[in-house]
Amino acid sequence: MKKDMSSIVIIAKRLLFFSLPILLFLFVFYRLILDVNIELLWLRLLTIMIIVEVTNLRNYKHNSVEEPVESIGYLDDKIRAGRWKVLKDGEGAFVLRPRFGFPYNVLSGDRVFVRFSDGTTRIEGCKYYVDRLVRDIQGKSSIWADRIAGIVFLIVVLVIIAMPVLFSRGIIADLRVNYHNYRARNVERIEIQDTNALGNTENNINNYGYGAEYNDHIFYVEDHQNLVRITKDLRDKTCLIEKSSGTGVSGLNIVDDWIFYNSGKTFNRMKADGTGNKVIYKMGYLMDEHVHGNWVYFINPSDRFTVYRMDVNGQNLKRFINMPVYDIAIYDNRLFYSCRDDGEGFLESVDLEGQDKRTEMNIPVEDLIRWDDHYYFIGYDDYKLYRCEIDGGREPQVLVDGGVSSYIVTDYGIYYSLHSRDVGYPGEGLYKTGLDGTGNTLLYDTRSVESLSRVGDWIFFMSSDDNMYPTQKRLDLWSDEITIMD
Repeated sequence: MKKDMSSIVIIAKRLLFFSLPILLFLFVFYRLILDVNIELLWLRLLTIMIIVEVTNLRNYKHNSVEEPVESIGYLDDKIRAGRWKVLKDGEGAFVLRPRFGFPYNVLSGDRVFVRFSDGTTRIEGCKYYVDRLVRDIQGKSSIWADRIAGIVFLIVVLVIIAMPVLFSRGIIADLRVNYHNYRARNVERIEIQDTNALGNTENNINNYGYGAEYNDHIFYVEDHQNLVRITKDLRDKTCLIEKSSGTGVSGLNIVDDWIFYNSGKTFNRMKADGTGNKVIYKMGYLMDEHVHGNWVYFINPSDRFTVYRMDVNGQNLKRFINMPVYDIAIYDNRLFYSCRDDGEGFLESVDLEGQDKRTEMNIPVEDLIRWDDHYYFIGYDDYKLYRCEIDGGREPQVLVDGGVSSYIVTDYGIYYSLHSRDVGYPGEGLYKTGLDGTGNTLLYDTRSVESLSRVGDWIFFMSSDDNMYPTQKRLDLWSDEITIMD
């Protein structure tokens, strides 16, 4: 137990007197001097430092060695050569503090105790310092080795200092984009004939793209893992992707007989019959994937949640909106995006080449749907369901005065689920209200509601009944009857 406590104390001291001063310096340098926000990097930097300190633990544990020395004069010369500050000196005994390893050497209070007797020197202290003093006594210390170590340390420090700027300016992401485009040059090229084709509805994309329809078939994700194709009469069912574990399937988009889908940190495409599966992107997770004609638009969480665009072959990848974005949608060949800047939130739009920017609303929104002459959306701060007129003539109207987990807008009304007691998503209960917020009704008392998808005359979804494992269900839009699917 004492040994474990000793290790904990050492790690705590290293974090307190070495890592945290560096983090404090970075905060002052970037936030207060350069006014660069590096909030997304703090946890990553702290995690790296903890791993480094745990890995380096052995070097800072207490150690004691004996080293033969020809005379006290020889020992004194080695100690006073410049690398050690003598704090106490008397009768063959020294208390030393290292001059290297700033700021830890100054803040930690660690000392090296040296005692000479009968041609032998006993050295006690943390192993790292003891080993360095032994090398000094043996004459094995090298000026060139010290210089090389100093240069390496300086490079590491410069890299750590530069990381926030490289990250906040997107420079690291730019390097990854160039590498991706280089690798994607060998992907077989396809071309979508209908350049205005949309791969899925905003209703479905807002609900993570677990369902889509194309020609005479419905495509949906079963149990998060399996991609299923079924005829619209629900008779002929085929499993295109079947997995028992691993990364799931989401982000479905289907255009021109090609299925695009997300699986973990990759974005893939395959033919509608399940053949020709190919990874076209593997730089990390994607959000709000929209396939429009020959282009794919998405939010990239690994690059500050900026918006990216690439073609359907994974080529020509580039940053499209260079600011953090919470939600995107495509209507009338325009990309709508919700974001914040200097504490102010707003909804803007640009054409699909990134030009002709317009401000649509002066509030940030999530899960935007345009239906008839209204916008429907979830409030960014309170998660209530709102609608407002597209022309912006009136203040947004609250339709559901509670935390909404997910929703689908239809001509029959709005189907939605509320935040559960523990989490926002999956939701709790399946409700229906009119397009104007009237006639609110609980249709189905159930738990863990997720994967809402409007396909044909149904809404597909998954939920859990009586604390059982979630099952796939469908709701008939004509009758609101709910059926458990096989």
